[in-house]
Amino acid sequence: MLGAIRVKGRNQLVKVFEPLATAGEESGEQKTRAAAYAAALACWRARDFTGAAQGFAAIAESDPPSALFLKYATEFAKRPPGPDWEPVTTLE
Repeated sequence: MLGAIRVKGRNQLVKVFEPLATAGEESGEQKTRAAAYAAALACWRARDFTGAAQGFAAIAESDPPSALFLKYATEFAKRPPGPDWEPVTTLE
């Protein structure tokens, strides 16, 4: 899962996924990278931006979504968002 978006005019979140392989045909490397990404994303959602940055940094070189999240997590670790922040992108 890459994240969740909120589309204008809708209340329900839409989850966005990146397909990595056909189910059951994942390589060991894909499984390892997906697990590392999921752990970093869990930190992100829990507002542990330092932990998220560390997790995304470990795989950012070979995973473009992780590189993007690393950028955001690094900034949020320096300047955390307000208490009303949620891990959702709103499309207007």
